[in-house]
Amino acid sequence: MTKRKWQKHFIRDVFSLKSGSHDSFSKIVFKNPELVKSKDNKIPDTLFKFYAPTSSNILDVRKRRLWLSHPNSFNDPFDSHVGVDYKNYEKHLLLKHIDKTGFIAKSDGFSKKDYRRIADSKPGIYPHALSENEEYSSVISKMRRKSDDFKKEITKIRRRSKKEVSKKIDKIRETNIRVASFANLQSKNYPPARNDLERMIQMWAHYSDNHKGFCVEYDISSLKPANFFKMYENKNGYESYSSENNINLLILAGLFPIIYSSNRVNIPRTKLEKLTIDKDGNLINKVGIDEILYKAFITKSTKWSYEKEWRIILDGRISNYFNNKIPFPFIKHIYLGSRMKPKVIDDLIEIADELNVEVTLMDLNEKKFTLEHQNINSYKWDKEKSSWHNPLL
Repeated sequence: MTKRKWQKHFIRDVFSLKSGSHDSFSKIVFKNPELVKSKDNKIPDTLFKFYAPTSSNILDVRKRRLWLSHPNSFNDPFDSHVGVDYKNYEKHLLLKHIDKTGFIAKSDGFSKKDYRRIADSKPGIYPHALSENEEYSSVISKMRRKSDDFKKEITKIRRRSKKEVSKKIDKIRETNIRVASFANLQSKNYPPARNDLERMIQMWAHYSDNHKGFCVEYDISSLKPANFFKMYENKNGYESYSSENNINLLILAGLFPIIYSSNRVNIPRTKLEKLTIDKDGNLINKVGIDEILYKAFITKSTKWSYEKEWRIILDGRISNYFNNKIPFPFIKHIYLGSRMKPKVIDDLIEIADELNVEVTLMDLNEKKFTLEHQNINSYKWDKEKSSWHNPLL
């Protein structure tokens, strides 16, 4: 198993134990906690999360909890969404329609040879240069000119296909799975720095309100598989989500590094075709697309690789139980942005004192395009000195 692909193997192993249509990722892990043993040497000691300086984020830090978002709110429209080959789906529906209706026999000018041209065509935009098969869209364009009947039929099928696929994909995207994102900034590339937080200028800009926010370092070294097994002596132990051990088990099971790729995770045409939507608009998943969905949740474009992202992925039912804010008592260090307002600095220093964690103020390096640590005592001293100045004298 390659180091970069272990997360796919883990997801596959979880869903291979699915015994019923209502078995979620969390329920399978509850029933089979030994699954997390395979993560024993793969979890980093610390992870970092960047925050905007909102009152909600600050309160979450004070209360040691973690907000989980739905991917529909992410800044990357591809994030966590499966891809689909529309052309292949359309081609399949068209051939199926022709077979079912006997269109060849009753259509003047449309032959079995034409049928084979469609069947053998390539759905992709750029077929292989040496391939004798034509590109699907090109074939259809030519066929439309052969017969008015065929032109009407293909237009009807293409509209139906687009509507059907779009409706199913939209329903898939509504799947209630929640996510919390982190950055793994541990590095040994430039001693004596222990991480490259100081160099992550883009992260500070994108996720911490242009350096006005903050970053929290979480020590997750305590999340080791050996800590979770004693509670399973009671077979019903998994039913209480509020149990600290239970939620930590789910955090560990749902913790993955992102796989950066130029290709999206695509749902096969055969599985997409078998998905149905009931009269109430609910997606009926009887063909096992859970593994595909979870793999989509951990796959992003290579353009985002600088983020060095890790994620906690949690079933919506569990997340909803905590109002989408799960207990996360692993705060180790709070880093304050170089443009943070004094009032927010003071609030977070107070919170750090309450939680007994370290706090550091970031500052701009005077010579290089990087950040550096400012001693928080220097900030306190400068603030105290400013109070000595009497503007009336």
